[in-house]
Amino acid sequence: MTTKRMVMGLVAAVALVAVMSQISWGERLLTEEKALKEMLPGVDRVEKVTRTLTDDEIGRIKGRIKTMTLHQEGSEAKKMDEVRDYTFYFGIKGDKKVGVVLFDIQPGKWGPVSFVLALDTQTAKVTNMAVTAYVEKRGRPIALRSFLSQFFGKGSNDPLDPSKDYRAISGATISSKCAAFVVRKACTLYEELFLNAPSANNSANIDPANRAKVMEELAKSSKEQKDKLLGQLVGKLSDATTSMCHKQSITLILNTYAQPEADKKLQSSKFPPDTTSLTENLAEALEKLAGFGQFKVTWTSDKVKESAKLVKMNNSIQIKETDTVQAVLETVLTAYGCAHCRKSDDKTTYSYILKGDSIEITDMESAQKYWQGWLDSSRKQASK
Repeated sequence: MTTKRMVMGLVAAVALVAVMSQISWGERLLTEEKALKEMLPGVDRVEKVTRTLTDDEIGRIKGRIKTMTLHQEGSEAKKMDEVRDYTFYFGIKGDKKVGVVLFDIQPGKWGPVSFVLALDTQTAKVTNMAVTAYVEKRGRPIALRSFLSQFFGKGSNDPLDPSKDYRAISGATISSKCAAFVVRKACTLYEELFLNAPSANNSANIDPANRAKVMEELAKSSKEQKDKLLGQLVGKLSDATTSMCHKQSITLILNTYAQPEADKKLQSSKFPPDTTSLTENLAEALEKLAGFGQFKVTWTSDKVKESAKLVKMNNSIQIKETDTVQAVLETVLTAYGCAHCRKSDDKTTYSYILKGDSIEITDMESAQKYWQGWLDSSRKQASK
């Protein structure tokens, strides 16, 4: 080989290394769709549940992990605002939830690091995790499975000391601690929002936002316990101290309990292939979603419908292939139906009531009256 050819080969090799370095810098490793498939393999469908944290929930979570975002000394990442909205993706196989996935972003050494974690729905321990995107230099090995697999099986209460409990990446301690923190945060979030609700025997303090837990309690409760729990839930709808987010959660629980077949139909409804987003006002979006679910749509009153038309969906709701109509409907109601969450002058909080093959769009005051009437009627029938 001539000297000229050797030099040209060396130049080409150096150029290739430089290009690869640029690709890795700020690289997106996994799209959300691919991440969900990797974290929830073999599931029949994915159910999306978006939660907006209340002040009380944030307080409980911070009481355990101190902060929602870990800014470390020496990090050159920009300060990140505290996030209140979290989406949980439940993998469903048959009628069973076989896993739950959560995405989160934390500041690394050089910039934000995006993670995806899969948790066991019963134990809240990590079953899988990956880095979906990062802006790292020396910390890039945190995306390797050989590093991340150290956290598999870890839960919120497991020790995560880099000197004893896992091997940090050499020269990338900040990035390594970032990964450890997101494990503790994800496990704690899921526990506080879905697992730590008191049982029906102590229903006075039950958190209605723990929808899965409440439904589980209703299914296994005695007749007396069930009546007590339903009474408590309906009572919270008229309680001025109950947050609007919790009131929405209660109406969803009552729909699932009172109309199981209609709820199952809504859960299994999918979107036409060309549906990618919703950008209308709230009234049009809700009517369109009801149509996608093959439900007739009615309104409690013209006033409620006209009011909903004035609620503009400033940020479009993105629809993915795996989304169900129910998941998107609940996302829309969380983002734009709740008066507190959308932070507008309109104080109306919107909800829906399943009635066989129709969906009635209603305001929270009317929903409270409806469910109180339903409870009274149920009790009268049970006493006969």
